Amino acid sequence: EHNIECTLDPTLLLTKEEWDSISTPSCINEDYLFCYFLGEDQKQRELANEYAKKNNLKIVTLPNLLGENRKCDKNFGDYRLYDVNPTRLISLIRDAKCIFTDSFHATVFSSIYEKEHFVFERTGHKGMGSRIVSLTNMFGTQKRYCNTDERKSIEYITSIDSFYIDYEKYDYLKQKSMEFLNRHLATVPSKAITIKEKYKCSGCHSCANVCPKNCIEMAMDKEGFLYPKVNETLCINCGKCVKSCPILTPKKADKSDDDILAYGAYNKDDNVRLKSSSGGIFTALAETVIKEGGVVFGAAFDNNFNVIHTSANNIEELEKFRGSKYVQSKIGNTYSEAKELLDQGIIVYFSGTPCQIAGLYSFLDKDYDNLITQDIICHGVPSPLIWQKYLEFQTIRTKEIVEDAQFRNKKFGWENFSMLLKFKNGSEYISSLNKDFYMQAFLRNYCLRPSCHKCFFKQKVRQSDITLADFWGVKIVLPQFYDERGVSLVVVNSKKGQSIFKKVENVVSYTKTNYIDALKYNSAATKSPLMPQRRSEFMKEISVNGFAKIREKFFKASLFSKVKKRLKRLFKGRK
Repeated sequence: EHNIECTLDPTLLLTKEEWDSISTPSCINEDYLFCYFLGEDQKQRELANEYAKKNNLKIVTLPNLLGENRKCDKNFGDYRLYDVNPTRLISLIRDAKCIFTDSFHATVFSSIYEKEHFVFERTGHKGMGSRIVSLTNMFGTQKRYCNTDERKSIEYITSIDSFYIDYEKYDYLKQKSMEFLNRHLATVPSKAITIKEKYKCSGCHSCANVCPKNCIEMAMDKEGFLYPKVNETLCINCGKCVKSCPILTPKKADKSDDDILAYGAYNKDDNVRLKSSSGGIFTALAETVIKEGGVVFGAAFDNNFNVIHTSANNIEELEKFRGSKYVQSKIGNTYSEAKELLDQGIIVYFSGTPCQIAGLYSFLDKDYDNLITQDIICHGVPSPLIWQKYLEFQTIRTKEIVEDAQFRNKKFGWENFSMLLKFKNGSEYISSLNKDFYMQAFLRNYCLRPSCHKCFFKQKVRQSDITLADFWGVKIVLPQFYDERGVSLVVVNSKKGQSIFKKVENVVSYTKTNYIDALKYNSAATKSPLMPQRRSEFMKEISVNGFAKIREKFFKASLFSKVKKRLKRLFKGRK
């Protein structure tokens, strides 16, 4: 047995004011009785004539579908109207003195507009009266349903009390109907994922990976960021894309502050640490997984220096993941590839930004004992288009082709890292983070994804097993552990994280630290970067003009720097 809940007809859920907003004038300038009969009962029309004569009313009628060919309608009414649209039908009922009808919806609008009306049983159509019975019972207007011979008389009609509706019952049923519809329509998946506000999409590709029909393409917008685009002809309305979105359908980390352990750490291999952004801990963890027969996923350059997510199943391939890449990576199909490996029982180490790790968990929608996830304390992800504009600028400037790029070269130290580009002719470009145009665009927040400015994943308690970052506050928090070659902050968020970190104890130097103290100098862990007022202007201009023409406008030296340089020139050589 099923408990079927009955809701009001949709026409009853709107007020007369709302219906008035779409109605049109009836254009009848005399007092009239409106008759809308769909049946063929001649006696009903005779009763309407009698009522109209008694009350000095003209008769306005909508003839049935065959119009003048029906004998009962041939000479009935003073105004016979054809091709009346719904909005005019409403006004004809609203402006009438009285309504005679066998139509359910004519009865509805007569009741909504509180008009004197009488409803008749429709002849020639069995079972058509049940809705009208329910309707008159709801409004408390049962007497106006003339469905028996004794009620089909002018005496009975004129004996009925003035019009009255049971509004208390009507309002209650309207409220219950709206509650039912809102409750159940809210659980129906959208036809497909729709991103109306760009800050609500991190570009994690979870929706594209989960789609069973492969009908979601990640399309680039004008700023160079990828957003889901659905092929409606292939979509089967399964709703999996919406369910798998970590922003539209968020999932909280099932952890607490008590689960978190924090360490200052660095790799004992100085060669690894020199090539790494900070302490070289990623390499130590990834190598452990590879040695156990696992597969590592991370961000790497393709042949055109686009940043993509890909996999590695040997230690030599880990080289491509080493070092930060300040560009949003394209996840592609790596979530699906990781799931296939996990289902085979293979250990998977998946590294990425917090939003990418959240996307992976939403896509998988289940726990895997053989999955290890690692995110980073992320400032934000710059546009891939702006990165390509920068490479184009450097290629034109040097007339050479870029062969290698390092965002965190340590020639001038770990804390004063530099952008290093190597060209095919053997020449190099190196510039510190304070001078390089791309690094300044990144650090000044000009080219970050909109979602970065309202990040949903900058939280103290992470979904990942391990979080890696530069330990910028190490000089203050652990001064005895400071090393100018780079120190990592390692945050262990789960038992799986504790287990794998324990496996690298022999190849790293580490010391325990207070996570809260460490966060004081890594505010990006919990705070989103502010959006500059000129961000939109920057993104538009650089897309058209590139770095060469906008560097003075957006990266010119401060007034203080200019004055300082001028004074230095003036006093050069003076004692």
